Amino acid sequence: MGVHVILEIDPRYQGVTAEQIPVTELDGARARVVAGTFNGVTGPVKEILAEPLYMDVSVDPGKSLSIPLPPEHTVVMYLFEGEALLERE
Repeated sequence: MGVHVILEIDPRYQGVTAEQIPVTELDGARARVVAGTFNGVTGPVKEILAEPLYMDVSVDPGKSLSIPLPPEHTVVMYLFEGEALLERE
């Protein structure tokens, strides 16, 4: 027997400018953190029920980047150019 929960939440928009999005630099990688926290940097978009980690990431050729995520999270990635290999640790 399952339990169904219905949440009534009004949609809302959080306007953010490029200048408000913090950047964190790693060895050969940069991440602009829009929502959530990565590498000690928290994005300006807050109070989202799903607690997403939303970033714009650049990785230099020959470098790699590991992004730890909770096991219950789903990963969605849009690759603009180059190649990527996703692995589960």
